[in-house]
Amino acid sequence: MTFEDQLKQFISQDLLNGRVEVDSEDSLLEDDMVDSLGMLRLVMHIEEKLGIKIPHEDLIIENFHTVGVIVNYLDERGVLTKS
Repeated sequence: MTFEDQLKQFISQDLLNGRVEVDSEDSLLEDDMVDSLGMLRLVMHIEEKLGIKIPHEDLIIENFHTVGVIVNYLDERGVLTKS
């Protein structure tokens, strides 16, 4: 399972209680899938799973708009390994 799939599963199961399947291009905030508390939980989940600390200045909508955007952001930072 890719990290992208893990993120979609976490959002669907943990943040949305299994009510919605999440696609890589779903707008997490604009579609009201994740609120501000959910976004905080998502960031904490990412930090825990990858053993990183996301800088405060990087906690902007442009980096966390969709799961695909999150994965691209993490890849650009060099914290994801290609498998």
